Amino acid sequence: MQARSATSTRIDEAIDVLAEARHDRPDDPLVACYLALALTSAGKAVPAVALLLETAVNHIADEPLQNGRWALTNYAQALRYGYWSPEPGTQATSAAASSAPSNDR
Repeated sequence: MQARSATSTRIDEAIDVLAEARHDRPDDPLVACYLALALTSAGKAVPAVALLLETAVNHIADEPLQNGRWALTNYAQALRYGYWSPEPGTQATSAAASSAPSNDR
């Protein structure tokens, strides 16, 4: 159990360092990718996917990807702010849908 705690601490520290780097260099796709990996390691796959979607549409000039930019950006925002639901026909009712988090964690 103690080894898991040390691992969790290292992952949390990595997220803190990478979030700071992302704040300092918001246009660096490599920092965003490493932050997304760290978030995934911490069990935070949803914000990781949102970050990767945003990074892809902002840094890859591929025409089909850019044609889907609007939809992908909206999906990323929905994931990030908690108002996307995998259930068809459902709508967000949580307070999370109306507030934005202050960072990528």
